[in-house]
Amino acid sequence: MTQTLLHPRLLLTLGGLLALLLLLAGCATLNREECLRGDWYQIGVNDGQKGHQLARLDSHRNACRDTPAIIDEGAYQAGRDIGLVSYCTPVSGYRVAAGGDRYGDVCPINSATQFLQGYVLGEQVYRAEQDIADAERRVRSLETRLQENREEIEEARASVEAADNHRAIRRAEQMLWILRNGADDLRRDLRDAEDEVDQARDRFLDVQERTSFQLQLLMSG
Repeated sequence: MTQTLLHPRLLLTLGGLLALLLLLAGCATLNREECLRGDWYQIGVNDGQKGHQLARLDSHRNACRDTPAIIDEGAYQAGRDIGLVSYCTPVSGYRVAAGGDRYGDVCPINSATQFLQGYVLGEQVYRAEQDIADAERRVRSLETRLQENREEIEEARASVEAADNHRAIRRAEQMLWILRNGADDLRRDLRDAEDEVDQARDRFLDVQERTSFQLQLLMSG
């Protein structure tokens, strides 16, 4: 029996194509069953509730291109308009911005103002949360540098002990002195960074409380 072996480069190419196909399949906005069911009104409602732009329909059309599904654009747009009613609210704007998502300019003029009022409040929450993340990253970075500094100090100590002449000992001791001073600076910076994390968390709680109150005022008004 003759066995056919594929060239490694061809295998890599085929593997890449397969991965691409799987990726495209995973990115499809609708599956085959949803396409064939054809409930375009409900699909539109769902998209409107999520704040998708009208161009989302083109993605659905692409997802259903290999099926006999007939896309009802009128039903889709009617459903999307209904979905946007629940999306274009101050609460939704607050939630979208606080989650770090962008506004796709989908709300009608009469409801866009309310959405954006909530969005502005949510942005404050998002920025305050990012301040915490930035401060925590600085702490982790300083902890890493401090650990590296400890290892360098141990190496410098070993160099002092291994030095076999006065000049080498003096040079190793100078390096050890520099590293120890650097460690003091890093520990001081780390304490400051840890304080900044605590302060950022306090600011986040303040912002969250204040914006939640302002959101309630928007809703009641």
